[in-house]
Amino acid sequence: MEALIESPAPVIWIGGSEPLLHAGIGHFVRAIAQSGHHAFLETDGTLLRGRIHEFQPLRELFLVVRLNSLEARESAPAVEGLRAARLSGFFTVIHSQVHEDSDPQKLTTLKSFVAEKNVDGWLITAVSTDNAVFGKVAEARGLIGRSFWRQFSENVEEALLSQVPASELHEQACDPEDVHTEAGESVRIA
Repeated sequence: MEALIESPAPVIWIGGSEPLLHAGIGHFVRAIAQSGHHAFLETDGTLLRGRIHEFQPLRELFLVVRLNSLEARESAPAVEGLRAARLSGFFTVIHSQVHEDSDPQKLTTLKSFVAEKNVDGWLITAVSTDNAVFGKVAEARGLIGRSFWRQFSENVEEALLSQVPASELHEQACDPEDVHTEAGESVRIA
């Protein structure tokens, strides 16, 4: 915790398999956000509605829900978690991940959803370093309306892909490590 708080990175990304399974996550995230960092807590959204009361809406806290499609059966709890977070006054972000078999055109329904539901941001990242995936990601990022979120998608993608092999990306929590980009240290993974 000390190393994260003392990190010069303006963004601390908290993810892994499912951070909401950890009892003290609300306190952990609040401490990071109150230390002056922007905390991005990534979840699959299934537990968010039931645990939203453990968090405080802070200017530095963004609740990130992984969502690739509105049609998938498992999307309903994620959408409900996003709704609960928005109604509770939190900044919300959707994180769509592009795989080898992804169809970037299927993300067009999410573009409308982001606008209609006043979701604050949309990140689109690759889950592997495969050139075909990067091509799909570049096409999909064209759907993101704001240039800030397109650029931030690139920063997050670089940080996430540098942590662990793509096959393990969301199967294990990452030890905190500094992540350097061309613009300098910007995102740190917890």
